[in-house]
Amino acid sequence: MLAAAKWKGIPRFNSTTMKAELVKFAAEVAPQCAMPEVGFNEEGIMKHVEAYFNTQRRYRNQVRFEGNIPGKRILFSHYS
Repeated sequence: MLAAAKWKGIPRFNSTTMKAELVKFAAEVAPQCAMPEVGFNEEGIMKHVEAYFNTQRRYRNQVRFEGNIPGKRILFSHYS
């Protein structure tokens, strides 16, 4: 939840400035969150943050799309 608190909304990490912010964030939280013995280092933190926001974006787009179809039930999950 540290990443969700840092970035409001759902950021994309495809620009060089956002990649640099992600690298800086991973370096800041690595001392308290990294587990090198299982391979979860700064790179793993960055991949996890990207995957988290990609899942959030996919869920948000799915709800929007399904919400526009009359009579279509919207599936809710724990990502709301």
